[in-house]
Amino acid sequence: MSVTAQINKALLEWSQEALYPWQHEAFRQILAKGSLSEQDKNEIYERAQIDLGFAAPPAPLPNVVLTGADLPSAIVQADRVWLVALRDLENVNALKPKQRLVIGKQLTVVYGENGSGKSGYARVLKKAARCTEKAIELILPDVFQTAASSAPAKAIFELNKGTGPLDVPWQDGQPPAEELKRFAVFDSKCARHFLSDSNQLSFAPAVFDALRLLGEATDAIKQKFLGVVRESAPPTPPVYQFMVDQTSVGKALGAISVLTSPDAITALGQWTEQDATSLATKETELAKLKTLSPQAIRQQLSREKRDATTLQIKIASVVSELNDASVAILKQQVTEVQTQELAYQTAVKLAFNDSKIEGVGTDAWKSLIEAAAKFSTTEAYKEQSFPTTAVDSVFRHGSETWTRDQSACPDG
Repeated sequence: MSVTAQINKALLEWSQEALYPWQHEAFRQILAKGSLSEQDKNEIYERAQIDLGFAAPPAPLPNVVLTGADLPSAIVQADRVWLVALRDLENVNALKPKQRLVIGKQLTVVYGENGSGKSGYARVLKKAARCTEKAIELILPDVFQTAASSAPAKAIFELNKGTGPLDVPWQDGQPPAEELKRFAVFDSKCARHFLSDSNQLSFAPAVFDALRLLGEATDAIKQKFLGVVRESAPPTPPVYQFMVDQTSVGKALGAISVLTSPDAITALGQWTEQDATSLATKETELAKLKTLSPQAIRQQLSREKRDATTLQIKIASVVSELNDASVAILKQQVTEVQTQELAYQTAVKLAFNDSKIEGVGTDAWKSLIEAAAKFSTTEAYKEQSFPTTAVDSVFRHGSETWTRDQSACPDG
């Protein structure tokens, strides 16, 4: 199998797996024409819209899948072709029409003054035959004519396929004939693209240039789709200021955008049993945090400090009073109270030893006497000692009332 056949086989396998139908069509057009016109690009873009689901396909949809017939064929030695002459050039720089350039089978030397037309023949050859895309030059009409023609460049290639002469017409902008694809053109401009830094000649098959052009066409289609996306994008929505944080709620709010579906937003607003459980847990945690918050702890410490300070002052006051002199006075007062209590009990026994009234001398009786004494000195007989013994004083015995000037009072 020849190198060309191997390359074609690999290209077909790759295209079947990696390319969309619209890319197959672009590759076919590039292989056939050498480049894509604006009309070709528009038609390929329309097919890309169908293949990618952006447009409805017509019925029937044409099959554009690449085949082996679309790829450059290998040269068969038994089918060799010679270029005999190039004639009848039209609208090619300043070349005169009806001229004929003869090409020999071995070596043909074309010479002449600057501007005599040598480069014009080279431009036609590079356009019609195989040549690296970067070295192909634009063909212009004669700029010195008063009315330059807008018609495309034309030429007749005289070939010999071994079976006899063959005239092959060529026109700029039209796909060249298959016979012309059998020739390769190499000049100084091609050398700039084939020579490496070490001045070694590096040559790649012409189909590789077609692959490069396919990549450029694919990128151009991509940019068209991106332009449609930018034009059809919704207007910028108003800016909503969310308190976005790292909590689950904050993250959910932060994820909302113009692309969020209404169903997704509605789902976020549904209250579930899990949400209720989570809320109760959060409230418990919040109460605990409030209890253990720095402010609550500070208030608690302030109260404890205030209570401790008050207790410290009271203790200091008590301690300051517990000196030796104060203790001695306190002991003396205790002794006096005990002595008075003993004298009191003794006096009660002496005064009421024969009394038939029960409870004389008890605390209840003592309270009664103290109340009578208070009433006598503050109300009945003011400024007189108790008991009052002055004349006309009143006292009661049983159910009868007596005064001090009556001689017949009870008990004398």
